[in-house]
Amino acid sequence: MARPRKEGMDYFPHDCDASTDDKIEAMRSLHGNDGYAFYFILLERVFRMENAEINMGIPAIKLALIKRVGVTPEKLEVILATALEIGAFDQTIFNERGVITSNGIKRRSRMVEDLRTSWRDKKTKGIIPRENREENPEKTP
Repeated sequence: MARPRKEGMDYFPHDCDASTDDKIEAMRSLHGNDGYAFYFILLERVFRMENAEINMGIPAIKLALIKRVGVTPEKLEVILATALEIGAFDQTIFNERGVITSNGIKRRSRMVEDLRTSWRDKKTKGIIPRENREENPEKTP
């Protein structure tokens, strides 16, 4: 039985000086550590998703995020509005489709998926399924 195909990511790079990024500083200035936690919890979630998006139109997903971040529904909406306004997540994509992601997130996710595809191709290169092999009549007993 083949190993299940990996979807999403188990980890993403987190710079040691991320808290000095202008967007993160804005989130922390306006919302304290709730803003910082919100941003990185959403990043953790979005990178785990197969398509690197969180659909905020699904009530269960929104409730799970509210619980995970530890804020009220109203506070989540305010922090999300800030994150979209400052470009931490793509506001156009959110307005059009109701999902949280960004071009940078999509690019990083694609890079990982491309690497996985390359590794899979290398691993399976040269392996021909038994049913597709031609038997060599000289070597058969």
